[in-house]
Amino acid sequence: MDELGNIKREDTKKETDKKCPQCGAVMNYKPGGAVLYCQFCEYEEKVELEFNFDEAAQETEFNPTIDSGQCQWGAETKLIICKSCGAESVYDSLQVAESCPYCGSVQVMEEKGKDTLSPSGVCPFQIGREKAEELLRAYIKDGWFTPSEFKEARNKPVQGVYLPFWTFDTRAACRYSARIGFEKTVRNRKGETRTEVTWKNTDGVFKKFIDDWLVLASTRYKDPAFKEVKFDTKKNVKYKPEFLAGFTAERYSLPLTEGWKEAQKGIAAKLSKDIESKIRSDSGADRVENLRIDSKYRDITYKYLLLPVWMSSCTYKDKIYNFVVNGQTGKVYGDTPTSWWCCCALIAAAIIILMLILPFFGIPI
Repeated sequence: MDELGNIKREDTKKETDKKCPQCGAVMNYKPGGAVLYCQFCEYEEKVELEFNFDEAAQETEFNPTIDSGQCQWGAETKLIICKSCGAESVYDSLQVAESCPYCGSVQVMEEKGKDTLSPSGVCPFQIGREKAEELLRAYIKDGWFTPSEFKEARNKPVQGVYLPFWTFDTRAACRYSARIGFEKTVRNRKGETRTEVTWKNTDGVFKKFIDDWLVLASTRYKDPAFKEVKFDTKKNVKYKPEFLAGFTAERYSLPLTEGWKEAQKGIAAKLSKDIESKIRSDSGADRVENLRIDSKYRDITYKYLLLPVWMSSCTYKDKIYNFVVNGQTGKVYGDTPTSWWCCCALIAAAIIILMLILPFFGIPI
């Protein structure tokens, strides 16, 4: 390390470019353990990659002017650009990028790197490639309305990718005002009922600590599957380039300042729900309307994390279906096509069953 504590390339190059002592191939990180392994001769070697949560990524004070800084990833890397979809991926310098891990295009080319922040932490892969492929096959096979042709179609092999995320911590202080209503049922002389509402005004102060609010730091993904993936960010460790050996890491394309703006939208929605719940609980009100909130955020900190996913896709009837397998938990995300024949058959079967059952209960058809 240098005088500022930053990682020097020469400190880690000997580990990230480590050759297998048996066959000479480059060794990769093995998901779920503190091991580098050779995919050709299956040689394994333990390394000091224990998940020491005392050395997790540290929070950094948020500064709107920060969008560059310590850019050294701790090892020699190269930037690969996909000419088809525009994806920018970071590879180990010795890896060969034959196709884009996102769209599968072979139109990839190496580019000169840019000065961007280096990761502060990483949640290492816990699910390996074979397990991820097994979970994906089961997910597609179990779809009730998925066409059989799609189930039998061959997906592209899963690709292990570390996606970039910002996490934000902040202390939110909110002043709020609202109109609250109390319902009462009133019966007239004819026995008819109606609901009367008594309205009152209320206001107050609400405080909440927001911990690790997650924002996908990429502008590329339109498929909702990518934003639905949930991670346990507490299981991060301080970034070490060894964790990336054999995997692709996408650089962030959503700047830190834009990430904070995106986080504020989600945090505001969360605070609104929490405040409305508090008002109902404290007052016993049946209705809450015209809720106005003035929020102030202080002690804002952030982390830049790399989080693990296995990605795959399948083309069916000229449409690409993307799938994501959580590299921590194994949960699969993604939509499959719908077979309308299956839907119609299920509806028809339900109608027939009802026609056979209802007469037994004396219900005319």
